[in-house]
Amino acid sequence: MSVPKTGLDFRRHFVEQVTLFRGLPADVYAELVGHMRERRVARRQRLFAEGDPAADVLVLCTGRVKLTQLASNGLQVILRLAGPGEVLGGLGAGSGGRHPATAEALEPSHALVWDRRALDGLTERHPVLVRNAFRIVSERMRALEQRHLELATENVPRRLAHALLRLVAQVGRPFEGGALVSLSRQELAEMTGTTLFTVSRILGDWELRGLVRPRREGVVVDDTQGLVAVAEGAEPPGSSSAASGSR
Repeated sequence: MSVPKTGLDFRRHFVEQVTLFRGLPADVYAELVGHMRERRVARRQRLFAEGDPAADVLVLCTGRVKLTQLASNGLQVILRLAGPGEVLGGLGAGSGGRHPATAEALEPSHALVWDRRALDGLTERHPVLVRNAFRIVSERMRALEQRHLELATENVPRRLAHALLRLVAQVGRPFEGGALVSLSRQELAEMTGTTLFTVSRILGDWELRGLVRPRREGVVVDDTQGLVAVAEGAEPPGSSSAASGSR
């Protein structure tokens, strides 16, 4: 998705590309731009917190955001990452609804914001918004089901390999001949249902094999095909990574 620069024309062009708003009559986009406001946040700043009233619908314009939930035992779990064009909050929330997760910026980010009640009025006039929202929610459900299946059936190296491959596609950036995933080891542990120690041990093993290079700013993936082999369970018998597959 192309990112807007300045001016209403750029904002409108961006809004027209957002999945939630596709298929609307041309004159409605001008109405959407007229109702929106903008919000910019610094790295590690929250756009909203779990349990906050879901009074607004936010669409990420630039940057990257992680969506997290806090478990009853105090552990944080990363549900997903969001990039430009993705809806962050308020989708499907009824009157009095609250955000089910916390949205925190992984880098300086810029979001477009609409009052949820204003969008509810548009939805009544344009049912395509309901269909678009249903598709978005369905895709997120499929992604969560896939991650649940991995948690239930795969060891930690396979789960971590799956996660890194997804992250390369979602947020990876060229870096020193590889693809940089700007997440800490703790954040990778939160995404894969394991511990910081286990992630560090596996990444150390993969570094020796030339698959990745752990860095202060994240993890550089050098050999995606090697990670595919790990994710598919094609590890050679007795390899240290396969042997370290504790849950």
